[in-house]
Amino acid sequence: MMSVMSERKAYTVRDMNRNTAKVLEACREYGSATIRSRNGDEYRITPVQKQDSPQPRSSFVERMRAHQKQLQEMGAAGPATEEGMERLNQIIAGEE
Repeated sequence: MMSVMSERKAYTVRDMNRNTAKVLEACREYGSATIRSRNGDEYRITPVQKQDSPQPRSSFVERMRAHQKQLQEMGAAGPATEEGMERLNQIIAGEE
């Protein structure tokens, strides 16, 4: 059962149980959703506004760029050389 109310959607408890994603999407779209139980009680669901974090997280790409820059500054970045691969093989083998 779904009917349009002034600026929100009304659903049954059964809708909430079987179509939760649909109910929550309507809640996001219209700002709230009303759930009606069989005995006539009504409950309103509203989305919680997210708090803006004081410092936004950097994206994965930005972190990878910073890591690559750090490796370049250490001299560890660049194309692999034959000597470098030989040394890596020795380190893995426990010879160095």
